[in-house]
Amino acid sequence: MRLSKLFPVLLLVAAPVFAQDLKPVTERLGAQNALFDEQYESDLRYSPLRATAYGDYRYNDKLGDFSLAAVAQRNQTDRSFLSRLQAIPTTGFSDQDQLSHDLLVRVLQQRIADFELKEYEMPINQQSGIHTNLADLPLSVPFDSVKHYEDYIARLHQIPTAFTQTEEVLRAGVRALPFGKNSRPVPGHH
Repeated sequence: MRLSKLFPVLLLVAAPVFAQDLKPVTERLGAQNALFDEQYESDLRYSPLRATAYGDYRYNDKLGDFSLAAVAQRNQTDRSFLSRLQAIPTTGFSDQDQLSHDLLVRVLQQRIADFELKEYEMPINQQSGIHTNLADLPLSVPFDSVKHYEDYIARLHQIPTAFTQTEEVLRAGVRALPFGKNSRPVPGHH
């Protein structure tokens, strides 16, 4: 009984202490917006083809890194961004700023969950993957300067590496399959 009466009093005493630790809304919002920008730029660097599709041509000479190491690094980056974003208190944020915060938290949590489920081990299907991205590549690049042609040629030279990296990821997925006694091993795979 006494504890239930004491709890509201403790809350009243502790609330001003916690409130004093909060930085001003403008400062926290500035930190959140800076984190949004940093995360967006990180996504563009990790996905040069997407950057091109968005009209950002800074990475036009790159296809991207499709290796298992790159997948693991992207996961670590997502975890870091999520941790940093969740450390920003949203008390006093406008509805729009709170929604933006919540949406990025959700996107990052979903990426991390996808990584833990090893969705990356299925980098291609009948509708998407490196095979469709490369087929669409000439359509996404404006060929209106010598630089754009040079960038496109640089990307073409990276295709064998991209295929090798994609194959590496696919093989990791095959190795993770639980082969039953009636299943047949993949030819050339031990």
